[in-house]
Amino acid sequence: RIAKTPCTAAYAVEAARLQGGEEMAGHMLDELFGRGGHLDHFDYPALATLLGMDPARFAEDMESQTVRDRVLEDVEAGHRLGVDHTPTIFLNGRRVSPLAVDKIEFWQKIAGELVSTSQPAAVPIASLD
Repeated sequence: RIAKTPCTAAYAVEAARLQGGEEMAGHMLDELFGRGGHLDHFDYPALATLLGMDPARFAEDMESQTVRDRVLEDVEAGHRLGVDHTPTIFLNGRRVSPLAVDKIEFWQKIAGELVSTSQPAAVPIASLD
């Protein structure tokens, strides 16, 4: 039985990565985000089965020290960057204000920059707060 913790979903993504690489981790992440944060009583091994993984290995990997260490590394990196909530978005090395992220104009400017250049977008974030 998989213990539920605040990091359980992160453990699931990392366990998926161990079995199927970045692609499988992406599928797991998509499925988890698609559930709208309702993961308290979620059957992670059943989702692993649905995604084509070995559910027993998946459950074992979720509880492994390897997975826990990887998630802890990510949490510590986030703390060093000043991340205090998720999601937190960085653009060109700068933290994007949550006020900007919620504005359609922000995403339109980003999309416009990406279409017009092959370089990463450099949108003046302060002007969107």
